[in-house]
Amino acid sequence: MFDEYIRPDELGFKGERLDELLSSGYYRMQDSIFTTNQVYIGPYGKSNMFAPVFWLRTNVEKMVETSSSKKIRRKCANFKINIKPAEITDEIEELFALYRNHVDFDTYATCRDCMLEKESSSNPFNSWMIEIWDNTHLIAVGYFDIGKEAAMAIINFYHPTYKKYSLGKCLILKTLDYIRENKMRYYYPGYICTTDDKMDYKVFPNIIPIQVYLPIEKEWMPFNNYTKRGLHAYFINKILGIDVENLENSADKDEL
Repeated sequence: MFDEYIRPDELGFKGERLDELLSSGYYRMQDSIFTTNQVYIGPYGKSNMFAPVFWLRTNVEKMVETSSSKKIRRKCANFKINIKPAEITDEIEELFALYRNHVDFDTYATCRDCMLEKESSSNPFNSWMIEIWDNTHLIAVGYFDIGKEAAMAIINFYHPTYKKYSLGKCLILKTLDYIRENKMRYYYPGYICTTDDKMDYKVFPNIIPIQVYLPIEKEWMPFNNYTKRGLHAYFINKILGIDVENLENSADKDEL
């Protein structure tokens, strides 16, 4: 469920405008921008359960390479990397279809559906892509948008046969490299969920420079200062306006 949804105008979402929206807790959905504090979980269109989410960003200037990141780079060292303005080809759609049929969560029907609401829509973002090739075989693709000092992940996907190479994480590392090389400051990977671990991969590069957005205070704080349980309590207490302590006390009394 969306708290706010912004359609593109003639200026689009580029440069400093994208930076400003990202820093205020907004994110891309197809060809628009939205923000939310909760998402539906479970089978698409069949669930009425919702889960709290919090937006993340990485201060790339403070990023230090971890041993796990170095290991992924070594595993992928023989693959060819291309970075270029975004496009969607039949080959990319075929790769996305293989990935979609492999994962255990709901996603868009096609890669194009992820990027644009309608096939005829023009892209209001400055979108780029990363390709990973094994000789002549396209094995992974990642899309991201850039502003002036920030970049936002759109989607990363890979060939299921190459799962052992952690190509999704490799794409994140290559995006961070692009941001650093172009002297940009922030990387926005999306949200993390307090009741599900499927989005936890977003903090893998290094948890220290990652920040979490607190929507009531409208501030970015060190993610390492919080636990998922603490963020969940924040959601219930400050966003829903429910006294967590009284709620727990009431539950204890009900059990007696």
